[in-house]
Amino acid sequence: MLFCMTGELSSETTREMIANPSDCEQTAREVAEALGGRLHSWYATVGGAHGVMAVFELPPDSSARFGPVPIALSATASGVFQNVQVRRLLTSQEMMESAQQAQSALKAYGG
Repeated sequence: MLFCMTGELSSETTREMIANPSDCEQTAREVAEALGGRLHSWYATVGGAHGVMAVFELPPDSSARFGPVPIALSATASGVFQNVQVRRLLTSQEMMESAQQAQSALKAYGG
């Protein structure tokens, strides 16, 4: 399952990055791998608050149980990020299947 994490860099992290530039993508890769996952891509974001966007994959067994919660918790607890958000990414096929399931749920609402 694919997920997208976004977060803003804390002011302390920004100061440290300026003073000692480092490969943040490698750290993100290590975090995903520590959870049995894989980093697909990592981007710095600019405009407004400086931050990051990372797309990562977690194995279905961990995704079904906790999803991206361990990544969001560890990113926030590290102090590196604030306003962390993690979203599940769906393929077009997965979105169509979700919409089909929603048809049944909508009927239960009387719609």
